[in-house]
Amino acid sequence: IARVERNEARFRALVEQSSDMFTVLGRGDVVLFTSNNPSRLLGSPRVLSHLELRDRRHPDDEHIVRTSIERLWAEGPNTTVRYTYRMARDDGSWRVIETIGRNLEHVAGVDGLALHSRDITDRVAAEDAAREIALAGQRLAAEQERSRLQVELERALRFERLGRLAAGIAHDFNNLLGVMGNYLRVLHRQLDEAHGAQEDVEGIASAIERASELTRDLLAYGDAGDAPPDTLELAEVVHGLVEFAAQALGADIQ
Repeated sequence: IARVERNEARFRALVEQSSDMFTVLGRGDVVLFTSNNPSRLLGSPRVLSHLELRDRRHPDDEHIVRTSIERLWAEGPNTTVRYTYRMARDDGSWRVIETIGRNLEHVAGVDGLALHSRDITDRVAAEDAAREIALAGQRLAAEQERSRLQVELERALRFERLGRLAAGIAHDFNNLLGVMGNYLRVLHRQLDEAHGAQEDVEGIASAIERASELTRDLLAYGDAGDAPPDTLELAEVVHGLVEFAAQALGADIQ
Protein backbone atom coordinates (compact mmCIF):
# COMPACT_ATOMS: atom_id res chain seq x y z
CA ILE A 1 0.00 0.00 0.00
CA ALA A 2 2.83 2.37 0.86
CA ARG A 3 4.42 1.86 -2.54
CA VAL A 4 1.11 2.50 -4.29
CA GLU A 5 0.69 5.69 -2.32
CA ARG A 6 4.24 6.77 -3.23
CA ASN A 7 3.61 6.10 -6.91
CA GLU A 8 0.35 8.01 -6.77
CA ALA A 9 2.04 10.93 -5.04
CA ARG A 10 4.85 10.88 -7.62
CA PHE A 11 2.33 10.80 -10.47
CA ARG A 12 0.32 13.66 -9.00
CA ALA A 13 3.47 15.73 -8.42
CA LEU A 14 4.56 15.23 -12.02
CA VAL A 15 1.12 16.21 -13.30
CA GLU A 16 0.80 19.23 -11.06
CA GLN A 17 4.30 20.54 -11.88
CA SER A 18 3.88 20.11 -15.62
CA SER A 19 3.39 23.22 -17.72
CA ASP A 20 0.59 21.35 -19.49
CA MET A 21 -2.98 20.87 -18.29
CA PHE A 22 -4.54 17.45 -17.67
CA THR A 23 -8.26 16.82 -17.41
CA VAL A 24 -10.41 13.70 -17.25
CA LEU A 25 -13.93 14.33 -18.46
CA GLY A 26 -16.80 11.94 -17.77
CA ARG A 27 -20.21 11.58 -19.32
CA GLY A 28 -22.37 14.69 -19.08
CA ASP A 29 -19.24 16.88 -18.96
CA VAL A 30 -18.54 15.82 -15.40
CA VAL A 31 -14.94 16.67 -14.48
CA LEU A 32 -13.45 13.55 -12.88
CA PHE A 33 -9.97 15.02 -12.53
CA THR A 34 -8.15 18.24 -13.32
CA SER A 35 -4.64 19.36 -12.57
CA ASN A 36 -3.91 22.69 -10.92
CA ASN A 37 -2.33 23.83 -14.17
CA PRO A 38 -5.31 25.73 -15.57
CA SER A 39 -4.43 28.61 -13.26
CA ARG A 40 -0.75 28.47 -14.28
CA LEU A 41 -1.62 28.08 -17.95
CA LEU A 42 -3.91 31.12 -17.95
CA GLY A 43 -2.07 33.32 -15.48
CA SER A 44 -4.67 33.03 -12.73
CA PRO A 45 -3.62 33.16 -9.04
CA ARG A 46 -6.27 30.63 -8.10
CA VAL A 47 -7.50 27.26 -9.27
CA LEU A 48 -10.11 27.63 -11.99
CA SER A 49 -13.17 25.43 -12.12
CA HIS A 50 -14.29 23.61 -15.23
CA LEU A 51 -17.12 26.10 -15.72
CA GLU A 52 -14.72 29.02 -15.45
CA LEU A 53 -12.45 27.38 -17.99
CA ARG A 54 -15.39 26.91 -20.33
CA ASP A 55 -16.35 30.58 -19.96
CA ARG A 56 -12.83 31.62 -20.91
CA ARG A 57 -12.98 29.89 -24.28
CA HIS A 58 -13.31 32.19 -27.27
CA PRO A 59 -16.97 32.24 -28.43
CA ASP A 60 -15.95 31.62 -32.03
CA ASP A 61 -14.05 28.46 -31.01
CA GLU A 62 -16.73 26.92 -28.80
CA HIS A 63 -18.07 24.76 -31.62
CA ILE A 64 -14.58 23.33 -32.22
CA VAL A 65 -14.37 22.11 -28.63
CA ARG A 66 -17.92 20.76 -28.55
CA THR A 67 -17.59 18.95 -31.88
CA SER A 68 -14.30 17.37 -30.82
CA ILE A 69 -15.71 16.16 -27.47
CA GLU A 70 -18.79 14.73 -29.18
CA ARG A 71 -16.59 12.92 -31.69
CA LEU A 72 -14.50 11.37 -28.90
CA TRP A 73 -17.62 9.96 -27.25
CA ALA A 74 -19.26 8.92 -30.51
CA GLU A 75 -16.30 7.00 -31.98
CA GLY A 76 -15.65 5.04 -28.82
CA PRO A 77 -12.58 3.75 -26.93
CA ASN A 78 -9.07 4.66 -28.10
CA THR A 79 -10.38 7.42 -30.37
CA THR A 80 -7.88 10.31 -30.49
CA VAL A 81 -8.74 13.84 -31.58
CA ARG A 82 -6.47 16.91 -31.75
CA TYR A 83 -8.09 20.35 -31.73
CA THR A 84 -7.03 23.96 -31.24
CA TYR A 85 -8.91 26.87 -29.69
CA ARG A 86 -8.34 30.16 -27.84
CA MET A 87 -8.68 30.91 -24.16
CA ALA A 88 -8.53 34.20 -22.28
CA ARG A 89 -5.88 34.92 -19.64
CA ASP A 90 -6.51 37.08 -16.60
CA ASP A 91 -4.84 40.03 -18.38
CA GLY A 92 -7.39 39.79 -21.24
CA SER A 93 -4.97 38.41 -23.83
CA TRP A 94 -5.82 35.32 -25.87
CA ARG A 95 -3.71 32.18 -25.73
CA VAL A 96 -3.84 29.45 -28.34
CA ILE A 97 -4.44 26.07 -26.68
CA GLU A 98 -3.90 22.71 -28.34
CA THR A 99 -5.68 19.73 -26.79
CA ILE A 100 -5.11 16.06 -27.55
CA GLY A 101 -8.11 14.09 -26.36
CA ARG A 102 -8.38 10.32 -26.11
CA ASN A 103 -11.32 8.17 -25.17
CA LEU A 104 -10.16 6.01 -22.22
CA GLU A 105 -13.53 5.24 -20.72
CA HIS A 106 -12.65 1.53 -20.90
CA VAL A 107 -9.51 2.00 -18.77
CA ALA A 108 -9.99 1.48 -15.05
CA GLY A 109 -9.05 4.53 -13.06
CA VAL A 110 -9.73 6.88 -15.98
CA ASP A 111 -13.27 6.00 -17.04
CA GLY A 112 -13.62 8.97 -19.36
CA LEU A 113 -11.90 11.28 -21.83
CA ALA A 114 -8.26 12.07 -21.11
CA LEU A 115 -7.56 15.65 -22.26
CA HIS A 116 -3.96 16.87 -22.50
CA SER A 117 -3.82 20.64 -23.18
CA ARG A 118 -0.82 22.79 -23.99
CA ASP A 119 -0.24 26.49 -24.67
CA ILE A 120 1.13 26.78 -28.25
CA THR A 121 0.73 30.54 -28.65
CA ASP A 122 4.46 31.17 -29.11
CA ARG A 123 4.77 28.32 -31.59
CA VAL A 124 1.81 29.59 -33.63
CA ALA A 125 3.28 33.12 -33.58
CA ALA A 126 6.64 31.78 -34.81
CA GLU A 127 4.93 29.80 -37.56
CA ASP A 128 2.91 32.85 -38.59
CA ALA A 129 6.08 34.96 -38.67
CA ALA A 130 7.88 32.36 -40.78
CA ARG A 131 4.88 32.17 -43.10
CA GLU A 132 4.80 35.96 -43.41
CA ILE A 133 8.51 36.02 -44.23
CA ALA A 134 7.97 33.35 -46.87
CA LEU A 135 5.04 35.31 -48.33
CA ALA A 136 7.12 38.49 -48.33
CA GLY A 137 9.84 36.63 -50.23
CA GLN A 138 7.27 35.36 -52.71
CA ARG A 139 5.85 38.85 -53.15
CA LEU A 140 9.35 40.25 -53.72
CA ALA A 141 10.14 37.54 -56.26
CA ALA A 142 6.81 38.18 -57.99
CA GLU A 143 7.49 41.93 -58.09
CA GLN A 144 10.97 41.34 -59.51
CA GLU A 145 9.51 39.00 -62.13
CA ARG A 146 6.82 41.56 -62.95
CA SER A 147 9.49 44.26 -63.36
CA ARG A 148 11.55 41.97 -65.58
CA LEU A 149 8.55 41.18 -67.76
CA GLN A 150 7.69 44.88 -67.94
CA VAL A 151 11.22 45.68 -69.15
CA GLU A 152 11.01 42.89 -71.74
CA LEU A 153 7.59 44.13 -72.87
CA GLU A 154 8.87 47.69 -73.26
CA ARG A 155 11.88 46.41 -75.19
CA ALA A 156 9.62 44.34 -77.44
CA LEU A 157 7.39 47.36 -78.05
CA ARG A 158 10.42 49.48 -78.96
CA PHE A 159 11.57 46.85 -81.43
CA GLU A 160 8.06 46.62 -82.82
CA ARG A 161 7.93 50.39 -83.33
CA LEU A 162 11.40 50.33 -84.88
CA GLY A 163 10.32 47.53 -87.18
CA ARG A 164 7.27 49.49 -88.29
CA LEU A 165 9.44 52.53 -88.93
CA ALA A 166 11.89 50.43 -90.95
CA ALA A 167 9.04 48.92 -92.95
CA GLY A 168 7.56 52.36 -93.65
CA ILE A 169 10.91 53.73 -94.80
CA ALA A 170 11.50 50.65 -96.91
CA HIS A 171 8.13 51.03 -98.63
CA ASP A 172 8.75 54.68 -99.44
CA PHE A 173 12.32 54.00 -100.54
CA ASN A 174 11.18 51.11 -102.69
CA ASN A 175 8.65 53.33 -104.44
CA LEU A 176 11.39 55.83 -105.26
CA LEU A 177 13.61 53.04 -106.55
CA GLY A 178 10.78 51.85 -108.74
CA VAL A 179 10.46 55.29 -110.32
CA MET A 180 14.25 55.52 -110.77
CA GLY A 181 14.32 52.07 -112.37
CA ASN A 182 11.61 52.99 -114.85
CA TYR A 183 13.44 56.15 -115.92
CA LEU A 184 16.68 54.15 -116.14
CA ARG A 185 15.13 51.60 -118.47
CA VAL A 186 13.88 54.40 -120.73
CA LEU A 187 17.30 56.04 -120.66
CA HIS A 188 18.98 52.74 -121.47
CA ARG A 189 16.96 52.43 -124.66
CA GLN A 190 17.68 56.00 -125.65
CA LEU A 191 21.44 56.02 -125.03
CA ASP A 192 23.88 55.66 -127.85
CA GLU A 193 26.33 52.91 -126.87
CA ALA A 194 28.99 54.57 -129.02
CA HIS A 195 29.14 57.52 -126.61
CA GLY A 196 30.35 55.25 -123.75
CA ALA A 197 27.49 55.93 -121.37
CA GLN A 198 26.29 52.32 -121.33
CA GLU A 199 28.67 51.33 -118.52
CA ASP A 200 27.47 54.20 -116.33
CA VAL A 201 23.86 53.18 -116.87
CA GLU A 202 24.68 49.61 -115.91
CA GLY A 203 26.42 50.87 -112.75
CA ILE A 204 23.33 52.86 -111.78
CA ALA A 205 21.15 49.79 -112.44
CA SER A 206 23.42 47.69 -110.21
CA ALA A 207 23.20 50.28 -107.45
CA ILE A 208 19.40 50.32 -107.71
CA GLU A 209 19.36 46.53 -107.45
CA ARG A 210 21.47 46.60 -104.31
CA ALA A 211 19.24 49.30 -102.85
CA SER A 212 16.23 47.11 -103.61
CA GLU A 213 17.87 44.26 -101.71
CA LEU A 214 18.36 46.63 -98.80
CA THR A 215 14.68 47.56 -98.79
CA ARG A 216 13.76 43.86 -98.78
CA ASP A 217 15.97 43.41 -95.72
CA LEU A 218 14.24 46.33 -94.00
CA LEU A 219 10.84 44.90 -94.86
CA ALA A 220 11.88 41.54 -93.42
CA TYR A 221 13.08 43.28 -90.23
CA GLY A 222 9.73 44.99 -89.90
CA ASP A 223 7.82 41.75 -90.57
CA ALA A 224 6.31 43.46 -93.57
CA GLY A 225 7.77 41.14 -96.14
CA ASP A 226 9.13 37.66 -96.64
CA ALA A 227 12.76 36.87 -95.99
CA PRO A 228 13.43 33.50 -97.61
CA PRO A 229 16.79 31.83 -96.96
CA ASP A 230 19.42 32.75 -99.49
CA THR A 231 22.88 31.40 -100.32
CA LEU A 232 25.54 34.04 -100.97
CA GLU A 233 28.91 33.80 -102.69
CA LEU A 234 31.03 35.94 -100.39
CA ALA A 235 33.62 36.74 -103.07
CA GLU A 236 30.94 38.07 -105.41
CA VAL A 237 29.39 40.19 -102.66
CA VAL A 238 32.75 41.71 -101.72
CA HIS A 239 33.66 42.31 -105.35
CA GLY A 240 30.37 44.12 -105.88
CA LEU A 241 31.06 46.40 -102.93
CA VAL A 242 34.62 47.31 -103.85
CA GLU A 243 33.68 50.38 -105.89
CA PHE A 244 31.40 51.82 -103.20
CA ALA A 245 33.84 50.95 -100.44
CA ALA A 246 36.68 52.73 -102.23
CA GLN A 247 34.60 55.88 -102.52
CA ALA A 248 33.52 55.75 -98.87
CA LEU A 249 36.90 54.86 -97.31
CA GLY A 250 39.14 57.08 -99.36
CA ALA A 251 42.26 56.52 -101.42
CA ASP A 252 44.50 55.76 -98.40
CA ILE A 253 42.55 52.57 -97.59
CA GLN A 254 43.19 49.53 -99.78
